[in-house]
Amino acid sequence: TDIPVDGPCRAALESLCATVPPGDGRLARCLRQADRAAKARKEALPVPQACRGQVMEFFVKLAHSGINPFSSSLVRAEPVEGFRAACMEDILTMCRSRPDVLVMGCLKAKKSQLSSDCKEKVFAVQINQAQNYSLDAPLFIACKADITGLKGCQTSVPGGRLACLKGHRTSVSDGCKQELFRREQQDSEDIRLNQDVLSTCKAEIQTSCKYLEFGEARMLKCLWDASTKRTTLTASFSQRCREKVYNLTMHSVSDYRLDFRVRTRCDKDIDELCGKEKEAVDRLSIADLFGNDGQQGFFSEGQSGQVLRCLKSNYLKVKKMMCREAVMQVIRIQAAHAAADPVLMRSCNWDLSTHCQGSKPGEVHSCLRKKMNELSLECREEELLQGALEASDITLKPRLFYACKHAMGQFCQDISPGGAKMYQCLQDNRVKSDFPSGCKQAILNDLEASNNDWRLKFGISEHCKPEMERMCKHPMNQGGGQALACLKKHYLNVTVEGCKQALTRYVRQGTENIKLAPAVFDQCQVDVERYCQDVQPGSGRVHDCLYKHKRNISEECAKAEFHNEMLQMHDFGVSSGLVRYCKASRKKFCPDVSTQGGQLLACMQDHINDEAMPTDCKHELRKHMERQQADFFLNPLVKKFCNETARKICPGELKKAAKKDLTSHGDLLTCMMKKRALINNTDCKNALFKKEQQRVSDIRLAPATSDLCRSDTVKFCGSIQSRGQGETRMCLAAHMKSLTDGCREKIMDYTEMASEDVRFKAKLYNLCKAASKRHCPDIKVGGGRMINCLLDHMHNTEMDPHCRDELVEEQTWRSKNIRFNPILKTSCKSDIMKLLGEQKCGNPSVEGWKINCLTKHRSELTAPACKTAVTGILKRQSADYRAVPGMERSCKKDVERLCNTTGLGRGKIHACLREQEQKITDPVCKKMVNRTHEVDKQSATINYNVRKNCYNERQAFCKDVPSGDMVLLGCLAANMNETQFSKGCRESLAKTNFKKALVKAPTLSVAHLKHLLRENRGIVEKYGPILLGGTVAFVILCGFVISYFVIKRKQLFNFTIYGSVAPRDEPEDLEH
Repeated sequence: TDIPVDGPCRAALESLCATVPPGDGRLARCLRQADRAAKARKEALPVPQACRGQVMEFFVKLAHSGINPFSSSLVRAEPVEGFRAACMEDILTMCRSRPDVLVMGCLKAKKSQLSSDCKEKVFAVQINQAQNYSLDAPLFIACKADITGLKGCQTSVPGGRLACLKGHRTSVSDGCKQELFRREQQDSEDIRLNQDVLSTCKAEIQTSCKYLEFGEARMLKCLWDASTKRTTLTASFSQRCREKVYNLTMHSVSDYRLDFRVRTRCDKDIDELCGKEKEAVDRLSIADLFGNDGQQGFFSEGQSGQVLRCLKSNYLKVKKMMCREAVMQVIRIQAAHAAADPVLMRSCNWDLSTHCQGSKPGEVHSCLRKKMNELSLECREEELLQGALEASDITLKPRLFYACKHAMGQFCQDISPGGAKMYQCLQDNRVKSDFPSGCKQAILNDLEASNNDWRLKFGISEHCKPEMERMCKHPMNQGGGQALACLKKHYLNVTVEGCKQALTRYVRQGTENIKLAPAVFDQCQVDVERYCQDVQPGSGRVHDCLYKHKRNISEECAKAEFHNEMLQMHDFGVSSGLVRYCKASRKKFCPDVSTQGGQLLACMQDHINDEAMPTDCKHELRKHMERQQADFFLNPLVKKFCNETARKICPGELKKAAKKDLTSHGDLLTCMMKKRALINNTDCKNALFKKEQQRVSDIRLAPATSDLCRSDTVKFCGSIQSRGQGETRMCLAAHMKSLTDGCREKIMDYTEMASEDVRFKAKLYNLCKAASKRHCPDIKVGGGRMINCLLDHMHNTEMDPHCRDELVEEQTWRSKNIRFNPILKTSCKSDIMKLLGEQKCGNPSVEGWKINCLTKHRSELTAPACKTAVTGILKRQSADYRAVPGMERSCKKDVERLCNTTGLGRGKIHACLREQEQKITDPVCKKMVNRTHEVDKQSATINYNVRKNCYNERQAFCKDVPSGDMVLLGCLAANMNETQFSKGCRESLAKTNFKKALVKAPTLSVAHLKHLLRENRGIVEKYGPILLGGTVAFVILCGFVISYFVIKRKQLFNFTIYGSVAPRDEPEDLEH
């Protein structure tokens, strides 16, 4: 029951154990403890070598003799002090039927059921066995022959021989394999039972895991997690420790029984979910269980890993949270190293050698996923299982998790690390400029790999099954990337909210990086290599490059790129550039607008010229506008409302655009704009108006115009900084005669279009908003009406000076061509054709020749609307010489010489030039001065000074007198000597043909006559018979007499009240 007191140990016993009574192994334990204490103090061992051997021999014999439950003492000698008292009851309860030599093994196997005291003593025995495998009798017996034949296993290092056996586990005998497997199960609980790893990683345990308790496999997990991180703490991890931890961990997840946490925490879930697999592997011998798996990197013959694989596939059904955590750790390990998954390695043996032979251990999964469509069915199934589980939680992607630890704290601090939301947050923020590059690259690699099958995309696999059942059932069952391509194809039809969100994120990633859009990249790979080889993927650069070469790329690529563009135009959230640069602006300008149907994009484009709009956002919006202008079908709202109209008025262009291959070059939109007068659908008009407005504001957005005017723009307007307010168009228009033919016609078209609506002229629209409300509140925009109204009031006292400046510019443009006067052009179409047919319009090369033709021959006009429009033109010409076509240019030198101190507006230049007509040197200028003077002299309606200075007089004396044919002028002239007449009005009338107006005043109309008779009933009753009798004989004289008599007698009978009425629309004297 103890070592002999005589012999090799006598001296040691006398010096070290003199007070210890012999028996029950006490002396042997005393000497062993003395050696251990000295070793802990790093002192020389006090027990001589010969004695040490005798002590070891005693413990080996004791272990091999076993424990006899039927003896009086049960234990011949205690392997550790207090063992008998602590474990007697447990032995009798649980292990009394076992052979003596196996009782200790029984206690270890049922350790979780033992009393705490017995458990402690059993663990102490295990520590001794860990240091000397000979103390484990079944293992020693089974492996004795094997260890003698193994090179390097004859070592005296504590735990060395056991470590050697484990290192050769595949080459030892079957019996030894079986016992090693049993021993490894027992040792999996605590790293202290693995002396090889414990001694190698002692320093690492102190630095990385010093706050953890030993037991329940905590320390191995800690070492594994620490060894896979890249931190300052783990930088000091020795390579030997890293290798030991790697090998032990890899082996522990090869079978559920070797993973302490899975074995103890998942027992019930295994029985319930994986009973069949458990029964199958439990029956296998160790040789059959592992086969030659792992030898020289090959896996083929074993059957291990089936229960763990079953737990993974039933992960969501696992009930115990502690079991889930244990399975998650297995998934993490297998995510970091595919070789830790024996089932996958066996299934993918051929695939790995074919596709991923040179891949690093941590890149195997990525490689397989990138080749998903080429994998064998067995391999694909295993990779999908692993990938789907990883997608559900970023912590299951350890390499990615540690690479992005800093980014998570910086960009996603409000999101818990577990679950898919953290990974989604990182994906959404990775495009930011300050996002860590290491994390960005890790995410990119992971996305590129996972985009090859819908089951690898957590949000899509979780929420999109119903949609795939409805629209993509066959691709869904087929697997690979086909289902994702199908979902993307039907993106606009997806209605399930969760699916829409996940799919939006997926599509957006593809718009940012073409490699994350597998379907597009597959169609465009050749074109990318040909045209964009030097372009770095990311930030949409490759897509931009392909779009730049859209006329050269293959039809398949063009159609794939078109669909990619179309989705961005429909859904703001799909465009990576818009989401990245316009997020804040969206909240500011369009907070409640839907992201879909093109509504949000349209809203943001409406605010593109706002000063608060960031430059980067403006750039993205303009890029989208440019591409929308190039293709009808990239405009969701136009397509929605104008498709039927396009079919009717532009069928040829519609057919070309319907190819949806980026080749239509905006022809369909251009056609519809030219034929906009034929469009009756209000919604279509409104949608098309936005496109017209964009082109007018920036001709670079008009594809054909941009091409035709490129050289002219460089030549004449290279220094112009376009802000999207028509600057380039106006610059080119200023050089109209010098432009190339194609460019000139396009600029004419868009300048004509700009004249139709004040909203087409951003600067004018913004500067004159207040004026429009004040002076033209009831005028509808469009058709040139609002601009005409503003021009009519531009010399009003209350007109904003900045608005007036812009109106002067507008007036100048309108004087150049009838096409820039929409009301005049439309109203006078038939009259101008008639005059042209009669060859009365002179030289077409003269600026404003058709306008001059109409004003010159206004007495010959037949259309009432045309007469009104021409009168409006003449009224403006009377107020401002700059409104007369070519007059500003022709009279420039004379104005500078003769009228340099005179205001430009309100008829001042006309008055100055007329007064100094004889001094005018330019014959063309003089001719224009005379012509405008003649018009002013004949019409009180047109003459600006008469209109301004005689406003009150007209209201008092001629309120009901119609304008035209000198009638109004005659009425005013007939009363100009009245005392109530202002000096200004008399002076203005004096400069007209007022005498001629009195003589040539025409007969009043019957209607006007009735009105006058009704207003002057008293006079008619008194003198009626005389007037009626005289009418028969003196019809011509009667007309004059009645006119004169009625006007003269109005004051006699006090029918009007003359007052100082300030003109509402005619301003006081204002220099401009």
